[in-house]
Amino acid sequence: MISSMISHERSLEIERRLAEVLGVEPEEVRDYVRSYVDVRRVEGRRVTRIKVLRGTHGFTLVRHPEGTDPLPAGHEFPPE
Repeated sequence: MISSMISHERSLEIERRLAEVLGVEPEEVRDYVRSYVDVRRVEGRRVTRIKVLRGTHGFTLVRHPEGTDPLPAGHEFPPE
């Protein structure tokens, strides 16, 4: 259940302000966000394009077109 949402106008304002702070065009902010979170779903799970490869002593984060694993707290998105 969604407890709260922002309006389309508010999201455009946030996008504009982020672009201003970063010194880029709003479209670049939008493209950046879209490149990290794809709203497609795989078996009901959001596609994040991240796959966690688990081993016996830890894990490795990799980019994967159908990856649905969340980015663990404190970790950066894997390099391309």
